[in-house]
Amino acid sequence: MADEELKRELVKFGLRPMGRKRAIALLKRIYDEVHPVIDPFTPTVRPLAVEKAGGDTPLASRQAKAKKPRARGKAVAVEPELNCAPVAAMEEQINEKEAVEPENGE
Repeated sequence: MADEELKRELVKFGLRPMGRKRAIALLKRIYDEVHPVIDPFTPTVRPLAVEKAGGDTPLASRQAKAKKPRARGKAVAVEPELNCAPVAAMEEQINEKEAVEPENGE
């Protein structure tokens, strides 16, 4: 490592520039603190999750599905004149058919 690179690394940790040997020793110590060596055979504090099926977990602790609000239709404004005209015409046709049917049936 060059002197300038050592100084930049020291500044990253908020340290002042110092001698080369001391800076290297301090940076090694910082590295060991930040990156501890972990033995793979050391038991962990928490148990490993082997089963994710959730067969015997209570319902309250299970994650619920997110519900989406249902989309509602928009109200359509209809003019009364346009809406009544076809209905009135259909009523007239029905009345005419009813009037014609009794005559045919007699």
